[in-house]
Amino acid sequence: MGGYDPMGEPIVPTLAQQTLLKTRLPNADNLMVWDAKPGSIGLKMNGANPNASVYFNALKKELNFHINASWVDPDIKAHTSLTVDKDLKFAGGSLDVEAAVKGFKATASTDFDNKLRATNSSLQLAATHRSLTATGSMKTAGKETTRQLDLSYQATKRVKITASWLPDNKPQPAPKVEFPFKPASFHDASKFRIELKIDLW
Repeated sequence: MGGYDPMGEPIVPTLAQQTLLKTRLPNADNLMVWDAKPGSIGLKMNGANPNASVYFNALKKELNFHINASWVDPDIKAHTSLTVDKDLKFAGGSLDVEAAVKGFKATASTDFDNKLRATNSSLQLAATHRSLTATGSMKTAGKETTRQLDLSYQATKRVKITASWLPDNKPQPAPKVEFPFKPASFHDASKFRIELKIDLW
């Protein structure tokens, strides 16, 4: 770190500036550094790939382990987390993977319980060619599955048209008549939609 003089030559930071930087930035020579998240404190690897970390949540009395990894060409990113309770018994976790290559992108995630059974999962595939984008997604929560297929056309920088197919949409049951009467919130149960989006600013 440093600066440049008017002639474009690099300037080495002064001793006082170097001391200040060391107090503000983590030491790259340390493999593990302290880290904090809302409600948790822990340790994480300093700039490594894969990157591992562990956090202790005092409120929930849990230990959370995280591993992040990434690859280039194709661009792949992965994250997994595991949780153990105060008795050091496995309590659940999650896995997230994202891959992208030449206009194609795939994203998958799943949460699992202490018996490694999937509780929530999602998969999204997207392909883009010039102004056209096709996206397919599927989400599962318990026994409920929601699928959606979108085809979008970016007509101009500010105008976008999207046609959607939602085969799993279901109408809500008729609201109960109560006094005083309160109208139910709008619920769109249509299986086909066409959306025109115009950005004015």
